[in-house]
Amino acid sequence: MDAGPPPDVAPDTGPAPDTGPVDTGPVDAGPPNACAMPRGTITLPSASPVMVMGTTVGAGNTFPSTRCQANDSGPDVVYTLMVTARTGVILSTDNMGTTDNFDTTLSIRRTCTDAATELSCDDDSGSGTNRTATSVLRAVLDPGMYTVIIDGYSGREGSYVLTANTFTPSANATCATARTITPGMPLTGQTLDNAGSPGYCAPGLSPGGQVFYSVTIPANSIGTVQLSRAMGTWTYALRVYADCNATTCLQNGTSSSSPYTQVIANPSGMARTYILSVASNASDATFTPFDIGVTTAALMPGQACENAVTLTPGMTLAGQSNTGAPITLAPCRSENGGQRFYSVTIPVGQRVRVTATPTGATMRQPVLRALDNCTVTTCLENALGGTSAAPTAASVDIPNTGTTPRTVVVSLASVSPATAGTWDLSATLSPLIAGQFCAAPAVATPGMTLSAQDARNGLRASGACATTANGGQLFYQVTVPANQRVTLRAVPMGAMAAWAPALRVLATCTATSCVESSTASMAGGTATVNLTNSTATPRDVLVSVAGTSTTAGTFNLEASAGVTLPGYTVDNTLAASCDDLATGTAVMPSGGWDDDSSTAIAALPFTVQLFGAPQT
Repeated sequence: MDAGPPPDVAPDTGPAPDTGPVDTGPVDAGPPNACAMPRGTITLPSASPVMVMGTTVGAGNTFPSTRCQANDSGPDVVYTLMVTARTGVILSTDNMGTTDNFDTTLSIRRTCTDAATELSCDDDSGSGTNRTATSVLRAVLDPGMYTVIIDGYSGREGSYVLTANTFTPSANATCATARTITPGMPLTGQTLDNAGSPGYCAPGLSPGGQVFYSVTIPANSIGTVQLSRAMGTWTYALRVYADCNATTCLQNGTSSSSPYTQVIANPSGMARTYILSVASNASDATFTPFDIGVTTAALMPGQACENAVTLTPGMTLAGQSNTGAPITLAPCRSENGGQRFYSVTIPVGQRVRVTATPTGATMRQPVLRALDNCTVTTCLENALGGTSAAPTAASVDIPNTGTTPRTVVVSLASVSPATAGTWDLSATLSPLIAGQFCAAPAVATPGMTLSAQDARNGLRASGACATTANGGQLFYQVTVPANQRVTLRAVPMGAMAAWAPALRVLATCTATSCVESSTASMAGGTATVNLTNSTATPRDVLVSVAGTSTTAGTFNLEASAGVTLPGYTVDNTLAASCDDLATGTAVMPSGGWDDDSSTAIAALPFTVQLFGAPQT
């Protein structure tokens, strides 16, 4: 290339650049990994309590979470725990000397670096004024080496005093030593004294130690577990596990009532053994003896998802009760009242609305969940009716956008096992209108207008943004061309134009916040958003239009033609080698690596056009 005449400037004759030694030392690694530097060793059992003191200030954050606390972002330290004989262990930071505002968590692992080996954990089971800050952990341990972790909730740090005590565990303090319950033959005089570690169905909510039982329920049957006590006011926590290897619960019920019953359903064609655990809802409760028994009976329609009752659209099933219904840790909602199951079939091009209306002398909130099948872990839709003080009807809407009839499962439940209720359950069909469901949005094409849209057809409200526009939404998909901007306008029109539309731009159908939103400033006004795509490929954007729950109407949705964004663009498509790291050539420094290393200049593996000339 012709470089032309040299520049008319004097050369730089200033001092030479710094040629001192390059820093070739190791990269600063920050605080060390806690597992690599235990603060000491605790040996148990011991003839007297063991006490250690220290501080987490200045330590690193090796363990960001535990099973009982997702936000353990404070500094943490570890101790090696040597167990010489099988024993029960109680570890506590609930002591004088633990900093008042140091919100601790405690956990025990078999292997320090492996979260899956966590055996027990506690967040806030301290007593007295520090109850919400200090930790008391229980576990039953066989001989061996373990790791004790002292951590801080949400960045907390401080000084601690850790005490370690031992006890002789009860015979059924672990799942492996569960005591067998024979249906029809209750076990009396049971106790939580010397119970084992807490459970994890609801971390932090039922931190008392567990004792374990096993029971076999015949095929196509239910088992009704009954807990009772002659005295005392402590709250039961009754959990059901599939087996001793389970990391989640099938059921988790709590109650201070005596007697307390909980139903387990076995819809399979063979007998099945379940693990039960009993604990207290508080680690420092005063326990009194309790009795536990199980009775079995034939499985009735609706008591399990697998034998759901048919709900026919256009019909109402009156007086549906969840008294005696099995509770399950169902997806999508935390309410754990007993569930009854129903199946409903939706014709092609229709939607079904299932509604549960409280009835009876004691009105209870209904909880509705819509499920694709009996094995899913997410809901299609869910709803809770009103408040505990003012229960109302709850409804869910499910579409059929396919080409064959669609059958879904709907469960009806109460908020908790203690609030069983009665409801009328109905199903109604309506033609499916484009855009009523986020999963099947209507298409808005740039340069076109969708006329005579009706926001009153929207079904599901949004709290993601623009919270005053709490009416049902209509959903649209706009494909924005590469490197362009499309302007979208919702314009009220016709006889129902006296309302203020809101436009929301959503990243996904489950988004809890908006990418952008716009609400008309007055009734009859226009809501406008700009949809920008600065990438080299077309981009699908999800938007919704809504009014308020009481005011909505008809509108036109105008999508402008795409406008090219200002700035430079690349004229050619990059070769595949640009993104193919697997077949690329590694570029290494000529010498050893250090924190000031740089690589040599290398040519690009493809050509781009820059100011009209090819460049590599």
